[in-house]
Amino acid sequence: ATVSVLYCPLRSIMAEFTPLGFVSGTVAGGIGIFVGYPLDTMKVRAQVGVKTECKKISSLFKGCVAPVATGGGIQCLNFGVFENAVRWQAGSCEQATLPQVCAAGAAGGLSISPLTCPQQRMKIQQQLTGGGLLQRASALYKAKGIRGFYRGFHLHACMESTRGVYMMTYVGVKRLLHSGDESTIPLYKRMLAGASAGTTGWVIIYPMDAVKSVIQAEQPGRTKFPSLAHCVAHLFREGGVRRFYRGFTFTLLRSGPVAASLLPTYDLTLRLLTPYFHPSEHYDEEGIALAT
Repeated sequence: ATVSVLYCPLRSIMAEFTPLGFVSGTVAGGIGIFVGYPLDTMKVRAQVGVKTECKKISSLFKGCVAPVATGGGIQCLNFGVFENAVRWQAGSCEQATLPQVCAAGAAGGLSISPLTCPQQRMKIQQQLTGGGLLQRASALYKAKGIRGFYRGFHLHACMESTRGVYMMTYVGVKRLLHSGDESTIPLYKRMLAGASAGTTGWVIIYPMDAVKSVIQAEQPGRTKFPSLAHCVAHLFREGGVRRFYRGFTFTLLRSGPVAASLLPTYDLTLRLLTPYFHPSEHYDEEGIALAT
């Protein structure tokens, strides 16, 4: 009886499963990270309190190898989980309610948090101190073992879950700008919706990101803040509420272009590949979904 109870929901999930989100996320992920990386470096340095000196443009790309190399894979998982969670709830993103889109986005964000936390930890270390990827990874491992890569994980996972708001805003703005079939939305409207989602998401999570950056910037073996509350109190004493928004301008400049390139790329790649993975869900010449 127990097996049959488990089997029915599993069969339902597998019936709606698609690899489309994983493939489309891979393409979008690498593009999004490369577009926004220089401003991300400036944002992290401002948050931690390190002066930004751009003597060479290449200095703004310190630590970009790991994020760019793994970004496609991480977004592959993020969007893959998102797309399948939406399909499981509503059949497709077009039929899903905004709360369903939000739940699917949160699931995608949480699924990648065990991967993005160590990636962010090493990225921040390289952005602030330089050094090679293997050098920083070795220093972290020698000081704390695997735990060294997961400094600030709980806050990081909380931040990743807000991808639900990010995706809900994107879909909501698209629907607001275009009342017809979602497959016919012009590219500029998709980009505007993406920029809106990126900006909204960062407005919500930026104070958390500032705290996380300070915690993850701690050098291996030199723990300055024994707890999250200790770090928050220290930053507040240092500059009040404004301290949590240091570097916010760089983030606003970055978030729009990144989301405006990443989300439409995901959308359009998904639409382009749908006829190959799901022939029954193809579109006509004008981009209107045909009945199955």
